[in-house]
Amino acid sequence: MNYRQWKKKYKKEHGYNPPITADRRKQVKIKRRIDIDKAMELMAQSFRIFAEECGKLIANIGKLLKEAADTIEKKTIADIKDLEIIGNIFDNPELLKGE
Repeated sequence: MNYRQWKKKYKKEHGYNPPITADRRKQVKIKRRIDIDKAMELMAQSFRIFAEECGKLIANIGKLLKEAADTIEKKTIADIKDLEIIGNIFDNPELLKGE
């Protein structure tokens, strides 16, 4: 006897559809749904953790880039101060003639 026939027979004998306690097929279906819900919940939690870790990683990269830029800026300023500027074009009109 297939499921449909069993369900019709039960309804004919009792006058209502079989309850979940009597219907093994529905019990299995509910159990699968609960398992899927748990899996989806775990997956959502994993994605949340992944997103948080990505945010932390991006923040750390930002800090490192800022430190690198500050270091380059300090080194460049120090190097420019060490240079000796011989003359300025606007201060020396002879340099503008190109001769």
